[in-house]
Amino acid sequence: MLSGLLVESWRRQAACVNDLVEFGGADRLDWKASEDGWSIGVQLCHVHQVRSHWLRKASGLPFDELPAAFTAVDGEWVPLQGYEAICGALKASEAALESWLAGALDREGPAGNYDHPLFLLQHMIWHEGYHVGLIMLALRLGGAEPSEEWEEEHLWSRWRVDDWE
Repeated sequence: MLSGLLVESWRRQAACVNDLVEFGGADRLDWKASEDGWSIGVQLCHVHQVRSHWLRKASGLPFDELPAAFTAVDGEWVPLQGYEAICGALKASEAALESWLAGALDREGPAGNYDHPLFLLQHMIWHEGYHVGLIMLALRLGGAEPSEEWEEEHLWSRWRVDDWE
């Protein structure tokens, strides 16, 4: 039962990210939280890259169906281009991680670089929360900060069964 709840926590986490991506939309992928920081689009590509990389390491599987987040072009790393492509990559890595976790969480022992598959899950949630914060800041600085009502519905209420008020 606990492994099912942990997989559900991944689904909820991914839903938060997906909703934020949808809120940001295609027109805001170039927005940044700081002048020298990564754009929202690059951050989302990085989230996909981290998911894919550490899933491959932990599972020992190639996950060839996962698209590359960055491609080397003339010695430069170029992120995946286009809103639909980025959304598709995030959905693919979300599903691959969920599928692997569903079978791996009940196993004993390490998974690649992690003491246990649970620690991969915790790494992903922690990492993605960091990038959600930067994306929220980029939206705020660009004048498109989500309202408290939006945040409650799409982020915070996913973790509760009732209203705390």
